[in-house]
Amino acid sequence: MLQIGETIQDKAIGMEIVKYFFLCYVCAAKDKRRIIRELIADTKNPTQ
Repeated sequence: MLQIGETIQDKAIGMEIVKYFFLCYVCAAKDKRRIIRELIADTKNPTQ
């Protein structure tokens, strides 16, 4: 629903911002899992 004084364009810009925040969150979560996996692999097979 549009709020009073809000245009369709304002609503579209808001949705784009939400989409980018969501994508950043998903990418960060995947990155954290990858980093954790790499850290675990390094502790099991230390290469020093």
